Amino acid sequence: MSNILTPGQINAAMNADPTDILRAIHKRIVDTEKLMGEYRNFAMNQQVAIEMLEEKVASLKGKVERLCKNDLLHVDNDSYSQLRLFGEGV
Repeated sequence: MSNILTPGQINAAMNADPTDILRAIHKRIVDTEKLMGEYRNFAMNQQVAIEMLEEKVASLKGKVERLCKNDLLHVDNDSYSQLRLFGEGV
C-alpha cells in the first residue's frame, strides 16, 4: 500500500500551526464542493442533450415510417428491422 503523505509532508503537518491545517482542510473541502457542482452541471447538461437526441430520433423514425407507409421511401426488411430496433431504445 502506498503512503498518502510523504515524510516531508508529515513533518510539515506536525510543525504546522493548527489554524494553517484548518485552512488547508477548508480549502480542500471548498475545492471539492466546487468540483462536484461543476460535475453535477455537466451531468445535467449531458442528460438534456441525450433527451434532445432521443426526441430527434423519435421524430425521424416517425417521418421514415410515414414515408414508408405512403410508399415514398422503400426500405428493405433488414433495414426496417434495424430502424425499428434502434427506435425501441427511445
